[in-house]
Amino acid sequence: MDIPLSVILGVGSGLVTAIVFIFRLLTAAQDRRLEAAEKRNQTTMEHHEAFVRKAEDERKASAQDRERYIAQLEKLVTNIAAERNVLQEQMIRTVASNTEALNCNTRAREGATVEVEQLMKEVAGVVIIKLVDLGVLPIPGRVPLSPSISGAEPNHPKTSLGK
Repeated sequence: MDIPLSVILGVGSGLVTAIVFIFRLLTAAQDRRLEAAEKRNQTTMEHHEAFVRKAEDERKASAQDRERYIAQLEKLVTNIAAERNVLQEQMIRTVASNTEALNCNTRAREGATVEVEQLMKEVAGVVIIKLVDLGVLPIPGRVPLSPSISGAEPNHPKTSLGK
């Protein structure tokens, strides 16, 4: 059995055409898979880059927040220190004022005590003189007179000289 050359060539040509067709189908499928893989890779890279950008943005925002908070804390500490200094100055002025007031009160009290002592001496002198004038007390250095001569009544409670 001899197969004519034209049949062999026809079958060979058909087989080659079929092989080329299958090869092209396989190549097209592989190209589609590669394109899909490239798209997945590109999408993954885009997502990754977006994630990295977002993470960097958040990191920058966090650093800015941290710097802002540090600045606010430094300002707060400075304000507290300034307020403490003002309060200390006020306390020092108050203590100095109170000390001066105490010193003034002490001097006034001492002066008032001297004035009261002087006034008491004067009042005591006036009372003694009045009692001598009324005859209740004898004149110092003199012998007391009898009650009838001095005008004192013997049994009068304010002017009695005895009993």
